[in-house]
Amino acid sequence: DWGMNSVRLLILWAAIEPEEGVFDDGYLDQLEQRLDWAKSAGLHVVLDMHQDLYGEGFGGDGAPKWTCDAKHYADFKPISPWFLNYLNAEIIACVDHFWESDALMSHYVAAWRRVAARFANHPAVVGFDVMNEPFWGSTQVSVFEETTLQPFYERVVAAVRQDAPNWIAFLEPSSSRNVGVPTGLRQFSFANVVYAP
Repeated sequence: DWGMNSVRLLILWAAIEPEEGVFDDGYLDQLEQRLDWAKSAGLHVVLDMHQDLYGEGFGGDGAPKWTCDAKHYADFKPISPWFLNYLNAEIIACVDHFWESDALMSHYVAAWRRVAARFANHPAVVGFDVMNEPFWGSTQVSVFEETTLQPFYERVVAAVRQDAPNWIAFLEPSSSRNVGVPTGLRQFSFANVVYAP
């Protein structure tokens, strides 16, 4: 009735892996129920691993609390409007830690693999958005997408497609695109990809 037949369904790393190495299958059960609703309504779904303000430790969503030093959460002083908190040193420290940590990226990949293995054949799912509005932290904006984000996307998409080879990859530029900074992403080495700002 609204003239569209697709939905971007937000999912959260913190809900998938609330404790390090511990996955919440109950959360995936609830997600499956919603995917079933979408199928019944004739909707095509893009699963979006969402984040705002890095994660739940800062009152946002995305990364689980265990992914960053609790001191950063304790020292955080929120301001308004909420998006200006991306300039906060505590959030930047956690973001930098994620981009610099192969171990954390491996956990992120494992969370996506869990989702892909569970829903690879669900008839409502057409694709996945690896990360909502990736933030560059203290990395120079002009090189972040080329040096950090592009290799990250290559890694996650390859892993997800081990379980869900037919899913379309919806890949976002960094959140700097929201203020008009041109993307530094290049053509990807794989097919079935959508540039998805």
